[in-house]
Amino acid sequence: MDSVADLPMPMLSIANEVSPLLGLVMCLIIFGMIVNTAVGTMFSFLSRLLPAGTAKFRWGSVVTGVVAFGCSLVGFISLVGEVYPFFGYLGFVLMAAVLLAWVRRGRAAKAAVIADA
Repeated sequence: MDSVADLPMPMLSIANEVSPLLGLVMCLIIFGMIVNTAVGTMFSFLSRLLPAGTAKFRWGSVVTGVVAFGCSLVGFISLVGEVYPFFGYLGFVLMAAVLLAWVRRGRAAKAAVIADA
């Protein structure tokens, strides 16, 4: 177990130790999962910015794909080490904003009820 703890994809290493053929199959499965996630994420991101099926959408797909590929060259562990904490902090900020809006809306509703009375 200690030998795979520091690897970026420990399951792939374990599968490769069991059988090289199993390692190849696992490699293809992991690659397919990565591509599937990237394409789905890129489509949902672009469909909110540009109308799908247009020339702008196709060019946006190319540009976004090139940028994503460039980011992938940074390295999986480095990228995850930077992106996950960023989105974690962003999540805390969004939770605070939602809580603040909820509190403000409650106070405004109470003020409106008191003013009507």
